[in-house]
Amino acid sequence: MSAWPYRGELRREVAETRAELDAAQRAADLTLREKRRIEESRSDLKASVTSLERQLSEHKVTLHSSQEAERYGPSNIARHVIRRSFLSRINALELNQRSFLS
Repeated sequence: MSAWPYRGELRREVAETRAELDAAQRAADLTLREKRRIEESRSDLKASVTSLERQLSEHKVTLHSSQEAERYGPSNIARHVIRRSFLSRINALELNQRSFLS
């Protein structure tokens, strides 16, 4: 009989403890990788949100410009037509005046 009667049992407990420690280390490594993956995903999502917010802002500006064009477009067209008509009348009067004077 050996001096350590529980030597085999102690070896088994040491082996089990080492196995538990290895499993815990693997779990910690896996958790760390998952945490990094989540942080990268969060960063990607923040960039996407920023990009979408910028696009939304640009679309709002475009919408506002379109609404302004709808509101003021007809009056600008009418003003342009009136101005062109007025200029045409002035040109016609000038031509008549020149032909009358010559």
